[in-house]
Amino acid sequence: RTAAAGTHPDVALLAPDPERASGTIAVDDVREVLRRVGYHRFHARRRTIIIDPVDALAEPAANALLKTLEE
Repeated sequence: RTAAAGTHPDVALLAPDPERASGTIAVDDVREVLRRVGYHRFHARRRTIIIDPVDALAEPAANALLKTLEE
């Protein structure tokens, strides 16, 4: 329930900013979420990032996420 409400401390939602005209997820947004995910978990066994929709990632944002996944 807390994840669906957007208040779960171990779940991060990465979505396009509605104020941006492009409708994409920027590289700064990806870096911010990756920085927050590095913190210690609170309740869950794992930290989770939900990217919705994933095809909204701008190319530099997708590359930043891919680099982190490769590491």
